[in-house]
Amino acid sequence: MAVQNGQGYVLTLREFDRYLKDKNRELDQCVSEVSEVQERLRAEFQRELEAWQGLFGYCYPQVVTRRPELPADFGAYLDRIEAEERAKLEGEVAELSEQLAAGREAIDRGTLSAQEATRALRAANPGLDAQEEALKRTIVRLQDEYTEAYQTLQEARQPLFGWLANASAIRKARRSQAEIKKKQAEAIAKLRQVRQNWLTAVQETSETQSKLREQWQQATIDTAERQARYDYVRNNLAELAAQQGVQRALSEMTDGPSMDDELGSKLGELAEHNAIRARFEEGLAATSECLGLVRGIGTGLAKFSESVSQVLGEQKRYGLKEIQIVVTKEVAAVNQTWAALAEKATDEERAVGSPLEFARIARTYVNERLTPQAIERFFETMGDALNLATKTWN
Repeated sequence: MAVQNGQGYVLTLREFDRYLKDKNRELDQCVSEVSEVQERLRAEFQRELEAWQGLFGYCYPQVVTRRPELPADFGAYLDRIEAEERAKLEGEVAELSEQLAAGREAIDRGTLSAQEATRALRAANPGLDAQEEALKRTIVRLQDEYTEAYQTLQEARQPLFGWLANASAIRKARRSQAEIKKKQAEAIAKLRQVRQNWLTAVQETSETQSKLREQWQQATIDTAERQARYDYVRNNLAELAAQQGVQRALSEMTDGPSMDDELGSKLGELAEHNAIRARFEEGLAATSECLGLVRGIGTGLAKFSESVSQVLGEQKRYGLKEIQIVVTKEVAAVNQTWAALAEKATDEERAVGSPLEFARIARTYVNERLTPQAIERFFETMGDALNLATKTWN
């Protein structure tokens, strides 16, 4: 039986294990209920979006064509939005100009770096080549010297028993042979090193060239794309500003202009649907944020619950004494969130009918209450309580 004290609730390890399992189930149910609301919101939003697109598709060309004859206040509204869009496009052109200059500098740097790497390789080549040729000549010369020493040795051994009379010359020839062999080995080792140095230089240059080529190609692609966008915006600035201005104005307006014809009626409907669309977008955004946060906490809570179950298994297996875990009021308050929010999400019709209200509820229960710091304390507090309780087993 859980015991309440000033800090919170005191549970046995078995009770704590059961408590966490219950909270995991509540959290899963919460995710399920909110997910169903999200699906309903998406479905309703899609239907609303289709209606909005139909109205927009009618109003946009009509407004563009009849703009000079539109009411003055609505025309002023369009002019203001168009001026703002033109300023954005001019800012984009200025930014693209700076990016193009930087891109061209990057391309030039890449080209120069590649040329420097090639020059460095060429500069190393004559030196390494000269060393190789010199070492090959040394090896040939030493081989000739060895042959001469061999002949001298053979002559010193002739005629029969010549080695007795020519012992000094034979020893000298053998020493000469040994010295020549040593020099040959050293020369061959140096030759191998020179060739390895050359291979290393070629490989390093090749890798450098490959990286530089990739960077150069990416810089070229990025610059070409920015150049295309720069040319397009600069050459069509007025048209783009007018186009984007009307699109944004129609998408954001909350009241239609005073007009008695069909366009006026459609613009009024479009304004109403703008508000409806905005409410659904807000509801969907809040729901997605809520689900992402709760699912993340659920993953952590499930893992912690598994750890507690393992500790309970050890207690049973080794007959360890009963321990008590304190569930603080703060931890309990967080864990009460799942059932409370799930209950609010069960009325899908109300959520779909009032997306902004559900957005407020979702953010109140989860987004605003469960800050990163609060979540961190939630898990740390439970972990510390478990560690403190199990210390009594030591």
